[in-house]
Amino acid sequence: MHITELFLSAFSGITNNKKRTFLTIFSIMVGITSVITILCVGQGLKGAINDQLDSFGVDQITITNKKNYSGLLDSADSLKISDIAYLKSYKPIKGVSAQLSTSFKEAVDIPSKDKGIDASLIGINEDYYIMDKHNILYGRKILKEDVESMSMVAVITNGLSNLIFGTENSVGKNLILKTHLGRLRFKIIGIEDDEYSFYDSYANVYVPISYVQMIKNNNDKLSRLIVKVNDIKNVNEFGNNIIRFLEIKNNTNNVYKYRIEDSEIKDINSTISMFTIFLTSVASISLLVGGVGVMNIMLVSVTERTKEIGTRKSLGATNANIKLQFLIESAILSGLGGIIGILSGLSLGFIITSFASTIFNMKILPSISILSIVVVISISCSIGILFGVYPASKAAKLDPVESLRFE
Repeated sequence: MHITELFLSAFSGITNNKKRTFLTIFSIMVGITSVITILCVGQGLKGAINDQLDSFGVDQITITNKKNYSGLLDSADSLKISDIAYLKSYKPIKGVSAQLSTSFKEAVDIPSKDKGIDASLIGINEDYYIMDKHNILYGRKILKEDVESMSMVAVITNGLSNLIFGTENSVGKNLILKTHLGRLRFKIIGIEDDEYSFYDSYANVYVPISYVQMIKNNNDKLSRLIVKVNDIKNVNEFGNNIIRFLEIKNNTNNVYKYRIEDSEIKDINSTISMFTIFLTSVASISLLVGGVGVMNIMLVSVTERTKEIGTRKSLGATNANIKLQFLIESAILSGLGGIIGILSGLSLGFIITSFASTIFNMKILPSISILSIVVVISISCSIGILFGVYPASKAAKLDPVESLRFE
């Protein structure tokens, strides 16, 4: 028999009993739907978490002292503001950010309150803004010129601006802090979006780092430096190099350490992947159940079509022809179940991720690779062929004379 005839005969066998065909396809579809849904949701969750962590910067290296508090170290061993310019001369480095802060009790007067709220004067340099995502709503950021000139300018959040001035846009107005140093007057040059809820018991005021260094009596000891590199592929090598450069500059040994954000992302991705694989393995059991269903229904089909098999053999069909016909039939059934299962799995994955996005307030998009879909389709057809071998062999071994007498 020609291969075309075998396919036509297989399709004929499938369409002759629609109820049996539906049950066979359904048994495979359930298993494939489960697998695709788990893969879809798992990849979507991994992507959403990665997007969240990317905002912290996988291309950033955090440099700290090995001791928890820089105050416990000798001055020579501490990270310093002068280290910033030194590291920025290293070509692979895109930027170096540092913070130096001081606090004042009840320094900010709030019209709606009887007493002032505490203020944290956070000194930053111009590279602070390239490390994380900062949305300046009005005005501008702190620039290199502000740091060099020790300008008394400030960037505050829109929450603090509303609290003090009753408006989000207070650019150009003066912010006065009452401190033990006297009344410090800063010109507001920018308003930053307050991504999180503003707590009105304290105020973060961002100013040039050089100004904070000055009011702290030129104390330039830093607890950490954040370095942004141009090439994330060699980020570990850069981390080691940065440590060596600092040790040479400050004449120290085994004092500094570095941390890279991507190591945390890899750990989270690994955990999600292992959990997805576990759930997929559990869901794959239903594919085996579906395969047994295919085998049982194909055995029933062989019994019902015994006379047809005898007729085909009497007309010249070989055992191989009969066997191939039934294998094609079982592969088509499982393949159709796989296709429908993929479509229903993608739909269910979209529904689950949409629901999860609302519940957890994060953007989760269903995601699955083309390779995964191809593999699932291949597995689906393979199950049909694997579990169709026994029924096909049984059909091929039927005696044509006995088959023609079968009622």
